[in-house]
This record gives sequence, structure tokens and C-alpha cells, in this order.
Amino acid sequence: MLLCPVCHKLIDTRPDLYPVEVLRIHHKELHEKRVFRLTGLSGTNVTTVIKVVARIRGQDVNIPDSDVDESLYPRFCEKDSICNIDLKTHGDLTPGNMQGAANSIFENIQRFNGLSYGGCGVGHVSVFALAPIPLLVHLGSNLSTKVTTDLYQRHRDTKSWKWKTGGKSLRYSMSLKQKGQDKSKVALIVSVSGPITFGSLPKSIGAAYSIYEIKAGNPQTDILRTREDLELFRRKYEAWQGQIMQKHDGKVKKVELFAAVPAPIAIMLGWARLPQVSPALRVYENVEGEFKFGLEVN
Repeated sequence: MLLCPVCHKLIDTRPDLYPVEVLRIHHKELHEKRVFRLTGLSGTNVTTVIKVVARIRGQDVNIPDSDVDESLYPRFCEKDSICNIDLKTHGDLTPGNMQGAANSIFENIQRFNGLSYGGCGVGHVSVFALAPIPLLVHLGSNLSTKVTTDLYQRHRDTKSWKWKTGGKSLRYSMSLKQKGQDKSKVALIVSVSGPITFGSLPKSIGAAYSIYEIKAGNPQTDILRTREDLELFRRKYEAWQGQIMQKHDGKVKKVELFAAVPAPIAIMLGWARLPQVSPALRVYENVEGEFKFGLEVN
């Protein structure tokens, strides 16, 4: 075991603290594994990270770099290439004051796209974000669909952003909850991390609206576990977009969106929207059990 003179003296003079087994298992073997892991990374595993944090319900949110590194493996990112979008400077974000934060997201992503895609040819992007749902949908709408993009979820039980594996995949259902009197008026409820009742919707969403729901089994916190669960949602959501354009004869210009979802699904609602085909999204935020209009995403 190769050591510097100082560590050699420390170990040789304290055999009670550094017996052979401790040196072999807790130092030598762990160090070897760490080196093998790091030297096994290749250039094809490079990703560029977009990190978005905001103040939520009076609390500042942060995403440590160590959490990002753990979740990315075997991918890795250069620290100076991370696109940090810190929305905490905008204070507490309520439905009435989100536009400034939305502008910051737009400007940062446009700058990122210009510098990265145009200059270096980024081939992969990883997104870590915690912010109000309207801003996450807005973020998704600004991400390029021409670059392979991974979205990450913070799991409350493990306190980790690393996707889980195995287990049963989520099943999403799609249903028409109310047939409206006006073909141009549509609302979408997305119930994944919790149920949404009609009573929580604004009174303006009345009999004229056709109300659809995309629902994940038994909606609950931390229900989104795997990458496959997210991919299955994307497919269901895209299928829904195609159906409403057919059923409503292309008359829908805007969809009122009410979502109780994890961050990656909120981002997916913006990212998987087909901008040249699908209606704009008017995204609402849940405030103490009632939905208030937040942002329009188009």
C-alpha cells in the first residue's frame, strides 16, 4: 500500500487504529474501486446539466452537486458547463408574479442553447429542477427536442435523484370526465402525485368545457419511480394531444391545465407538447386547495 511519509508514520505508530484489515478493506479496496469507476468513464458518457431551483412556499430549494453526480453515473458533467438557473432572487413565486421568473428561464435556456448547441455540439442534456408547476411546464417548452434529454426526479424516501429500477410500471388511464357544450373549450386534469377534484377548479371551468383526465393508478406522492414510468406518461400525453385535435375538429386553441404531478412530468407536459400542432397551455398552480392561473405556455 503506497503512502506518503506522513501517513506512513501515522499508520505505523498507531496499529490499534489501523490494523491490516481496516487498511485493506476500508482504504485500499475502496480506493481501487473508486479509481476503476472514474477511469472507466468515457467521452461518450458526457452530459450537460441544467439545474433550476426556486423558492417554494417560503423555503429556498437547492440541489447539491454531489446529488447530481450520484444520479448521473455512468454519465458525468464538467462543473463549469452546468447551466444554473436560480429563481430564488424572484422571492416567493405566486400565480400572480411568475412572469419574471419565466422570463429568466427563457433567457437562460436561449443563452445555453446558443453557447452549447451552436458552439460545442452538445449530445446529451440532464435536467434537475424544483420549482412551481407552471414554471416547470414553461421550462419544458423551452428545452430542445433535437437533443437527447433526461429528466430527473427527487425521491422523498431515499432523498436521492437517482432513478429506481425494477418493480411494476405505472399504468396511466385517460378519460373524458365532462363533455362540454363548446368544442373550442378544453381542460386537462393530470393526477399523478395526488387526486384533483372538480371543486378545486375555478368556477370559470363550467359546462362549456370538455374536461379530460390523465391519471396514474392511485395518485400519491413519490409514485413516479423509474424512467419507464416517465416514458409511459409521455406516450399517453402525446396520444391525448392527437385525440383532442380530432375530436374537437381542430377548434381548440388553448387548454386549461390543472396538474398534481412530480417535477419531471410537469417538465414533460411542456417538452412533449407539439408547438406547431397542439394548443397553448394555460397552466394553473394549486394554492391552498384551489387552482389559480399561473402562466400561459405556447
